[in-house]
Amino acid sequence: MPVIIVSRPEEQQPTRRRDLSASFELKSIDFPPLYTRVLSSQYYSAAEPAQSWSDMIQHGLRPRPSFTRFLDLPKEIRLPIWTLAFPFIGQIAVRDAVKRGDDPKKPGFLPVLCFTSKKTFEETVVSFIIASKILVCSYNDNLFLRAFLEAENGRFEQVRQLDFEFFSRYEGNTTENADLELAVQCTGVRIIKLGFHKEELTYYRLVEDSDMLLQCSTQPYKATDLFFKYKLERLLDCDMLETIIIEHSGYFSPTTEAVAEELGAMLREMFGAKVSKQVIEVVYTRKGRRARQMYDW
Repeated sequence: MPVIIVSRPEEQQPTRRRDLSASFELKSIDFPPLYTRVLSSQYYSAAEPAQSWSDMIQHGLRPRPSFTRFLDLPKEIRLPIWTLAFPFIGQIAVRDAVKRGDDPKKPGFLPVLCFTSKKTFEETVVSFIIASKILVCSYNDNLFLRAFLEAENGRFEQVRQLDFEFFSRYEGNTTENADLELAVQCTGVRIIKLGFHKEELTYYRLVEDSDMLLQCSTQPYKATDLFFKYKLERLLDCDMLETIIIEHSGYFSPTTEAVAEELGAMLREMFGAKVSKQVIEVVYTRKGRRARQMYDW
């Protein structure tokens, strides 16, 4: 038979009731400040202190303050900011735009940020041109780039680096070298790379050895002949030029390197002989062999 123990009335514990009049208070030990930011970028600001839990519960998430006077900043400040905002800055391959049949006024190599607003389009394009290296591989690329730069006033002056990867394709059968004419028109250019293939810097000659056998030897072209063939005197009109990169491709040959160095020394001497005594740096690089590619010249 179960035994039921009944306590006396004086031994019963009083019932605890919650005091609803007391205000709810968050203790910092239980709810520390929000040192980590909220994932959404529209609810934080690095310039403000971290929002506490109690403040968030009472007032909600603090919205990020907006800055609406960006266009009131001087242009010299806005341009570097645009450059930092670009997701990628590097080489512009004009060849890709030519193959796609892009409109030279709005080519596909421009980043999406340039099309954010009509008001800021040209300013972002200028920032992109200044920060990019423009690769020109053919005469069609040259014409396309000219059309792009001529679309608005002042674009030619913003070009800083030109890369003529197949510069030695010019055969010297015209009165002007289109690549160098483009470089002269870009009055703000600082760096120019001239790409030479080994076969344009040297040639083969059959010689007869002591055993009455014919052998083929590599002979260098003279730097003066190369200077006049490619009409390199036009480089002297690039008054802002700082660096010339002479890059040769194809098989490695010490003779080729010697010709490139001789040509660079000749250019350096001619720039130094100008009235302004322009000092330039000549850099020699070599591009190794690559997989065979087909180009539409």
